[in-house]
Amino acid sequence: MKSAACAPTQPHAPNAALAGGRRPRPCDSCRKRKRRCHLQPGDAACQRCRSNGAAACTFTDAEPPTTAPKRPAAEGFERPSLKRVERSREPNDESGTTAPMRTTRVIEDYDTLRGHSLLKKNLGLQQHRYLRFVGPGDEVEPRLFDYCSFDERDESRLPDGTYIRKVSADALFVLTPYGRTSVRAEELEDLDDIERLVAPHGSHLVKLFFKYVHPGFPVLDKETFLEKYERTHREFSPPCLAGIYLLAIHWWNYDPEMSSQPKPDVDALERLAKRTLQDVIHRPKLSTLQGGLLILQHRSVGEGTWALSCQMLAVAQELGVHRNCDAWRIPPWEKRLRRRLGWALYMLDKWMAWSHGRPSHIVDKDWLLDELREDDFPQEASDHQHEGSESCRPFEHMISLTKIIGEIMRLFYSPSVAEKGWSDPRPLLEAAKPVQIKLKAWYQSLPDWPQQERNTATVQLSYFAAEITLHRAILSSLTGLFCDPFITEVCRRAARERVTGAIKLVKNFQIDQFQSFWYFLTGRALVSIGTFTALLYATSRSVEEAGFYKTLLDDYRWTLRTLSRSLSHFEYAVQRLDASLWHFKHISPEDIARGVDADTASTPAPVVEATDAPDAHEHARSPLDRNDRDQQPPLPVSGRSQANNGHHTRPEDGGIGGGAHHSTAAGHDGGASEPFLNWVDITFPSPQGPDGVSVSASSLDNRDLFHWQRHGMDFFGRDWTYGNPPQSEPSLPWGFTQSLEEY
Repeated sequence: MKSAACAPTQPHAPNAALAGGRRPRPCDSCRKRKRRCHLQPGDAACQRCRSNGAAACTFTDAEPPTTAPKRPAAEGFERPSLKRVERSREPNDESGTTAPMRTTRVIEDYDTLRGHSLLKKNLGLQQHRYLRFVGPGDEVEPRLFDYCSFDERDESRLPDGTYIRKVSADALFVLTPYGRTSVRAEELEDLDDIERLVAPHGSHLVKLFFKYVHPGFPVLDKETFLEKYERTHREFSPPCLAGIYLLAIHWWNYDPEMSSQPKPDVDALERLAKRTLQDVIHRPKLSTLQGGLLILQHRSVGEGTWALSCQMLAVAQELGVHRNCDAWRIPPWEKRLRRRLGWALYMLDKWMAWSHGRPSHIVDKDWLLDELREDDFPQEASDHQHEGSESCRPFEHMISLTKIIGEIMRLFYSPSVAEKGWSDPRPLLEAAKPVQIKLKAWYQSLPDWPQQERNTATVQLSYFAAEITLHRAILSSLTGLFCDPFITEVCRRAARERVTGAIKLVKNFQIDQFQSFWYFLTGRALVSIGTFTALLYATSRSVEEAGFYKTLLDDYRWTLRTLSRSLSHFEYAVQRLDASLWHFKHISPEDIARGVDADTASTPAPVVEATDAPDAHEHARSPLDRNDRDQQPPLPVSGRSQANNGHHTRPEDGGIGGGAHHSTAAGHDGGASEPFLNWVDITFPSPQGPDGVSVSASSLDNRDLFHWQRHGMDFFGRDWTYGNPPQSEPSLPWGFTQSLEEY
């Protein structure tokens, strides 16, 4: 046998057609990372090896066994699987009647189970007890328990009947037994009601959940769930089981055995889920947090969703999910589950704060979680042996994107920032530059998504939501007295690239992507695109520009209407935009343009054109193809900005424009950030302008600013400056026979 060091490099081709249709053996690099090995016919190296500069894949490691190793017979343990769950619920006679709902006796203490069980010695999913993390400054001092004796489960019973469990040198939990048998009886009754609503399709819904939802939102441990579900549905927390069924019902028609059957009563199931969550929230376990996350993923909009997300954060802290558990004496699967739950809640908090316009409740420096690792997704490799299974990679990328959106909200949308505002856009642009760099680096780090990984569409949409959120803050800062017209031009061009890229992405969604998993923020992300387009329309500085954005907005809203029957998120976006933009139907591009100072509007406006050089960011295609971009109106610029009268001079051709954001289908690599970032580099090396003269308010040409914005007035001339109550609305006809300059 050759040693690993001298083993020859083997081509991938011999593995391409294995007997029985089995997948080809992955190369060493892909196996170590637990990733699928993507190889094009005729290539010697897969995508990952090529990106690492290797000419061919290597296969020096020993090939894993084709079947899972058998456990010792003494353990009497068989790995849980969905097939076993389905077999346990198959019809029980030739007539095809389904076995009645199981009322198996519930195992209260998993440590008493005979044989092997993953649930033994677990901390957060016990049946008969709930827990509370002992944090710093708690009335219970962890160091005092150094003098206490602990049993083989690391527990010590206190006189009041509670237990102290020590999981590390400085981490303790208080475990409280259920005080009343009636409480547990009520939970069992709720579980039976939930199962009765979906019977006899529970096992099929579980299969759909793990196929479509779990890869993108891995808040369960699959093996322990199946171990319990194979015994009975009564071993779960009611809101968790109901949340699983609620999400799986979205894919009801994708199961051939259920598609012809009537769907369960979703409203009744949702009412049960929400009620039982409030029943158990003061007896928290990890399953309580799982149930809340699943319910919010099912319905993240509507009354009470923000308050519920805040409750889930409190539950997580009660369970110690915000702490690093690597050194804790708990099962490995629970450590992995806690990390995934912690980051899923982090994503929920940051994006819910974004969508509701609220400050985040999580302080990053207090969220002491390790980064997600590949071994935090142990089921991924085995799941991918089955056709149609999805990858957990979108979840990992969403977490890293969430960190950026959290930074955007903290820097530009926090209450303290909103209170002060940005009278000068230049400090904001300096603060935005590193964030824009992070967004670009994030997008460039995305892999080449395989065609079968459909759930990447929601990740790409979330990226554009983050881009738009950043540029919405920039655009809002361009109305102050210190606004250089050239700065306005560059920022508006960057904003246009983002919004056209986002709309192009939405228009290019494929039918098969609608059957994939979509994160809870999807509906709000779609609304944010329309809102940002409307904001660009409302702040347009010429009839041509206003006409372009009005057409773009109308086209986008029509696209949402055509897709609204495919996905509820699109229907929500249609309804929200219809409600918030209904008054815009009375405002024409000519009305918008009249809001600009007449002196500026009559001045011939030089424009900054995107370069047509074939090598200028040609690798980064725009979401709008070149024909679409040619039809976009040029952005007007004040003539005085060209005279270098204290403003930045116009750069040479190619300084702005070029690449733009676009979807993966168009080969996007984050190139749209390049012109904007290059301009920020040139513009802000020091407080002085390019001519060495400090840019001050006295040197600015304010004729490009809206007259009513300069004086704190709205579009109808009402004065909203601090200390002045809103005035009555002036009687202005839609034709605007009076000039806003009079106000």
